[in-house]
Amino acid sequence: MDPAGDIPLDTRYLGRLGYRAAARFQSDAVAARARGESSDIAFVVEHDPVVTLGRSPGYALGAEQVARLGEHGVEIVETDRGGRATYHGPGQLVVYPVVSLRERGNDAHGYVRSLERLIIAWLATFGIEARVEAGLTGVWTEGGKIAAIGVGVRRGIGYHGFAVNLAPDLAVFELFEPCGLDGARVTSVLRETGSAPMLEAAAAAIAPFIDHFLGGSTFDRTAAEVPARG
Repeated sequence: MDPAGDIPLDTRYLGRLGYRAAARFQSDAVAARARGESSDIAFVVEHDPVVTLGRSPGYALGAEQVARLGEHGVEIVETDRGGRATYHGPGQLVVYPVVSLRERGNDAHGYVRSLERLIIAWLATFGIEARVEAGLTGVWTEGGKIAAIGVGVRRGIGYHGFAVNLAPDLAVFELFEPCGLDGARVTSVLRETGSAPMLEAAAAAIAPFIDHFLGGSTFDRTAAEVPARG
């Protein structure tokens, strides 16, 4: 990788954390960053089972999907990120960067492109050939979608982020339509390679990639623009 950029960025591993608690960490960090009282930060967590709903107009889970998720102990939470429904749970690495888009020209699309490149580069260390799909946001392999992205912007600060499937229970994705897609088209590092790292080790391994792709004074502007949703 090239040398890291020139905006300080700290990566903090929080371990297993409920979604609402992580949202409070993000909210406090966004406010502090907007006031100029802190630098960029990325929270790395593993969540209890939850489906989060984005702000896509007219979108809602059907009653049958809600019932199935409830039977499996999956909480449903509305959020202010872009996109539709996304699952988070044990065995999944979730990264919430809180970064100043304002200091980088407020380029939300370039930010999403940088998140995609970050994930693809990190997955390559596992021998996984990942890619983006035209017209969609996220990261894919031949076996299906392996990482979801959904961001929000408040006061010029980007937040929310991305989730990489290391070794989650993939059957949960078939209980609803993740990001409006067929849940059977979701994959993981474990399914692709036969093994997957523990979350703490994965958090340490991805930290240099977060610093490299998000710590610079600008984000990637080379790829075609697609919606900032996951």
